[in-house]
Amino acid sequence: MIVSLSDLKNYLWICNDSQDRLLGLFLDSAESTVLSYIGRDIVAKDYTEIRDGNWQKEFTMKNYPINTITSISLNTWTYDNKVWTVIDDVEYTFDGNVWQIYFRNNLYRDFQNYKILYNAWYNPAPADIKIAVLKLASSYYNSRTSDGIKGETVNGDRIDFDTSSIPDNIITILQTYRDM
Repeated sequence: MIVSLSDLKNYLWICNDSQDRLLGLFLDSAESTVLSYIGRDIVAKDYTEIRDGNWQKEFTMKNYPINTITSISLNTWTYDNKVWTVIDDVEYTFDGNVWQIYFRNNLYRDFQNYKILYNAWYNPAPADIKIAVLKLASSYYNSRTSDGIKGETVNGDRIDFDTSSIPDNIITILQTYRDM
């Protein structure tokens, strides 16, 4: 979960529990929309990748930034009878801000012979992502009674509603995290 219900209630200045269920729906929808737009999960969790060794000296991981490497193992047997031998952590390094693991020596060439267990993404989520979720959830909440209405005039003043699925100010925030 990127943003808590209490964070959303504080953002909207709601002090009671009467709308918690509705707010929870808007919050879940906003988080889902944000993650769908970004194209990947951004909350820290554990991953396992099985990779080919091709005499290279680094692996580019699918998920980043990397928080920790739990282990890297080499398949020391065959495809049918895998025996994973853990590689000593002095044999590799990683830069947590990027998605690469660097090895001291070239990797053995073979098919799916390296297994990497690691933790990646953000814990907690970056503040701008939290703001994007809050803005989108509050947009859903504030426009709940104007569904289908693109604007209205009150006492000569015109108000136009943003009817896009994700408002431009939120897209600006999310663009830097988008999976290119």
